[in-house]
Amino acid sequence: MARQDINEALAQTGFLYGGNAAYIEDLYARYQADPKSVDEQWQGFFAGLKDEGQAIVQNAKGASWTKPNWPIHANGELVSALDGNWAVVEKVVSDKLKGKAQAKGVEISAADVQQATRDSVRAIMLIRAYRMRGHLHAKLDPLGIEQVKDTEELSPAAFGFGEADLDRKIF
Repeated sequence: MARQDINEALAQTGFLYGGNAAYIEDLYARYQADPKSVDEQWQGFFAGLKDEGQAIVQNAKGASWTKPNWPIHANGELVSALDGNWAVVEKVVSDKLKGKAQAKGVEISAADVQQATRDSVRAIMLIRAYRMRGHLHAKLDPLGIEQVKDTEELSPAAFGFGEADLDRKIF
C-alpha cells in the first residue's frame, strides 16, 4: 500500500478513536435495529463493516463482565454521617426508639419520639464535627504562646443543645 493510500485511509477513518467509541457503538446498534434511523453516510459506512447484529447489540450494552446491579448504592448511618443526609438516619433512630419504648412497656407520644430522634441525630452530628474538626479545638501549645479561639462549629449550641441538655441522657 502506497503512502498516499495510507493517508487516504486515515482521512476516511480518522473519526474512529476512543472518544467517539460509545457514540459510534450506539449509532451502530441503532443501524442494526433500523438502518434508516441513522444518516446516509453512516448507513454506507456501517454497510461496509458486515458485522453480526447480535454482537453489535451486545457490545453497545457494555462489557460482558459488568454486574447489572453495580455500583451498589451506598446508604446507612456512616454514609449519612459523611454526606449530611440525615433523613434516613432519623427514620432508623425513630423506629429504634419506638421499639425500645414498646419493649419496656412505656407509652411515648409522637412528639416525644420526634424530639428524641432529633436529639440523637444532633448528637451524632456533634460527634462527627469533633471527629472532623476536633483538632482545631485541641490545645497543642504547652507554653500558651498562641491563643486558641473556640470553634463555633464544635459548640453544642450549634447543634441545638442548651445548658439544660448537657446533663441529659441522649440515646
